[in-house]
Amino acid sequence: QLLEGLAFQWSKCNDALFEKTWYAQFKRLAEFHRIHGTTTVPARYPPDPKLGNWVRTQRRQYQLMQKGKTSNMNKERIQLLEGLAFQWGMRKKRSRNSMED
Repeated sequence: QLLEGLAFQWSKCNDALFEKTWYAQFKRLAEFHRIHGTTTVPARYPPDPKLGNWVRTQRRQYQLMQKGKTSNMNKERIQLLEGLAFQWGMRKKRSRNSMED
């Protein structure tokens, strides 16, 4: 209440925290790319379990933006991710048996 009495804007605080978190995760992805030469992070990546989820979220946010829906993705983030040769669409590997059908 005290902060609200001072016209404290929670949304700006949350936005700043979200931005800081996004860039921290991006930095971790850049390090993954430096080590592995790719941004294709496994869904379950033991050294950094949150990174695979974050990468999947970026793809989902990009798809929402492409469809004109509300998204946290923006041009700056797209440029940063594409600077790491980020793959926006990931195809699931088909099993050998399904290719023979």
